[in-house]
Amino acid sequence: MDLDASFEDIQYHIYVCQKIERGLNEIKEGHVLSQEEAERRMSKWLEA
Repeated sequence: MDLDASFEDIQYHIYVCQKIERGLNEIKEGHVLSQEEAERRMSKWLEA
């Protein structure tokens, strides 16, 4: 079992956990998009 972790590794994992928790809270509060709305917003970025 490898227990070596750099400070950057730890920071990254904390960051990811915080982002996941934020997303779950957004869902609980009803701040979600429909599939259609998400696709519409993404299409602007994908046009090249």
